[in-house]
Order: sequence, then C-alpha cells, then structure tokens
Amino acid sequence: TPNNSGVWNELESTYNIDEANYIIMQEETSLNNIDKNKTLFFGKEPHYIVKNRCPDCFRNFHFEDGNSWFPQTWWVNIPYNELKNLKPNKTKKLSVVNSNKRGTKGQSIRYDIIQKIVNKYPKEIDVWGGITMGRRNIGSFKDVLPPQDKKDGLLPYKYHFACENGSKPFYFTEKIIDPLLCWSMPIYWGCENIGKFLPKGSYINIDVNDPMAIDKIIEISNSNLWENSLDKIGEARELILDKYNLWPSIGMGIGTDNLLKKYIF
Repeated sequence: TPNNSGVWNELESTYNIDEANYIIMQEETSLNNIDKNKTLFFGKEPHYIVKNRCPDCFRNFHFEDGNSWFPQTWWVNIPYNELKNLKPNKTKKLSVVNSNKRGTKGQSIRYDIIQKIVNKYPKEIDVWGGITMGRRNIGSFKDVLPPQDKKDGLLPYKYHFACENGSKPFYFTEKIIDPLLCWSMPIYWGCENIGKFLPKGSYINIDVNDPMAIDKIIEISNSNLWENSLDKIGEARELILDKYNLWPSIGMGIGTDNLLKKYIF
C-alpha cells in the first residue's frame, strides 16, 4: 500500500479480527470458527498443488473457477511508493531466478531449460536462486537470494526468463509481475490468456516445448525489443500496482462475486 500504511482507498487493515468488517483468507487459515459471512477467500494454487475452496464464504474466488485473477503480492523487497517511482536502469541482458524444485511440470520444464541454456550459452545468462546451491558464483550461476526478494536478479537486467509452475488460463503469478515491476521484460511461458491482463508488447511469449526455445530466448535477449517496449512495460507496471495488487483486488472483490466478468471481459 502507499507509504506502507495498510490503507487502500476506503480499506484499512487491522490485526484485530473482531473489529474487521471483512476477513481475507488466502488459500487457507489456521484460525477456527471464522465468520465466513464476511470472509473473502482467494485461492492461490492450482489444483495439482492444493485444491482449496470456501463455498460458504461471502466471496469464493479462484482463478481455476474463472471468477478471479491471482491477487498479486510481489517478491521484490521494494515498497509500493518506491516501485511507483522506479526508473529503468539496465546494465545486463538476461537473468532467471529459480529454486531447485522439480515437483510440478512447470518446475521441471523450467529447471531443464535453464540447464540447457547454461550448457549452450554459458555467457549469455545469469542464474539466481536456489538452483545455484552447490555451484554459487561458478560460470552462469550467481547466488541464492534473500527470502521473497528477487531484486538483485532483476533490477540490472533488460530481459528475464519467466516460467510459471504450469500453463492455465487466468493463472499468472510473481513469476511475470516481479520482472515487470523491475522494468525487466519477461520472456514468458505460463498463463494461456495473459494478453487479457497485460498489454501485448510488455512481455514476449515463448513456447518452452519448441526445440528451438533456448536459441530464441538468447536471440531475444540480444535484440532491441526492450528499448522499444518501455511504454508497454510501464503500462503493465501500473496495472500490477493499482489493479492486480492484492489490495485493489480485495476492494473490487467486496463489490462483485466475479472479478473477471466485471473488470476484464
């Protein structure tokens, strides 16, 4: 929120659940006996990771049900006001941030394609995150990043390879929003209808199943697309900060049971 105030328009956060007009549940809660008549549920994981719903809640939002986008919280430790005023300042070409997880199809695809890029183009990409464990600062591999703070792997780079944990409609996460907030152009695989949410030209779709995918990623990273796309990236940043951000999503969700129908389609 602006100034880290916990206030967004007419919304104000409170830690006292008894004085809250609405309760926000993201995926699940350890609290017992919450008042579901004033609870907004937002599902944040696809069914192959966890399948949670709250049909008795005041609002039951889930992107898999086609009534919501994934309400965004960014994994970049930069406050809202600083992000609003952030200017692009790039010194490097291409990065990726990845864990060493391989449990889902998307995680496995992402891990394998990163390894292929590193093997074929070791000087063309910087690799950050848990995937660097055991090989930090060796070749393409840089370092592990602080929890939920990817800025060192994003801010200096024009392009970022962004691959979701799966490919579904309405499902886009910090994988694509973090690079955009840092003025990095995502080379992206994931949300099947991302063009409904973000302006074309703010990202580049890549088919990770294409045998030429890694060559195309490197070709893009050596192009001038980033320089020619700053206006579109700027538009995407405004949408992320002021529409898809968790706070405005809550505000809009109070007034409708279908965010997509009212605000997208």
